[in-house]
Amino acid sequence: MNRWRSNSRILLAGAVTLVVATARGEDVRYFEEGGVTYRETRVNVGQPAVMAAQQPASQIAYAEQLRTEYQNTIRVYSVPVTEYRAETYWVGRWNPFSQPYQAQRMVPVTRWQTRTEVVQVPVTRRELVAQPLAPQTTALVQQGAGQTLVTRVAVSSQAAKQPTMASHQAAPSSPIGGASPLSQWPGAVANDADWRPAGTIATRPATGALWR
Repeated sequence: MNRWRSNSRILLAGAVTLVVATARGEDVRYFEEGGVTYRETRVNVGQPAVMAAQQPASQIAYAEQLRTEYQNTIRVYSVPVTEYRAETYWVGRWNPFSQPYQAQRMVPVTRWQTRTEVVQVPVTRRELVAQPLAPQTTALVQQGAGQTLVTRVAVSSQAAKQPTMASHQAAPSSPIGGASPLSQWPGAVANDADWRPAGTIATRPATGALWR
């Protein structure tokens, strides 16, 4: 029963210490080594440096974008070409009062000629472009590490958990209504010659006559 109460008190004290240490930002753990239960407490003493740094955005969105490119294309087309040629004709052919004769004149002649050329034709394409939601974000970056103070306290041992049995030497039995020699009691030093059983009256030699 006493052992159960002792273990309950240790567990209750450990739970209270753990709650208080958590509120203070401490790390508490219990471990057993060599039959002894220790409570180890870790406390961050130093504070690490915290700086603001620019970090790229982690979320990326895809947007549709139109892109126009120019491609070379061969075009075939027809153009009119005008040339002047010499033509012979009769002068005064239908005049009965004159002598007809032949003359030459330049007459325009038009023809169609096929030509080819290289032209650039615009071509529009649709493509998905990755765009971050935010170009840069400001985040707090921890640089360095603080110091940790470790404290170990012994809570209980194996010997304390077990009840100690004190060895007592039993007193020797003595007769009821009588006495026992003093030498039978531990730690007592006496001479057995001076011991007398109960009911015996010591006599003393008379040095003189008390009654006459």
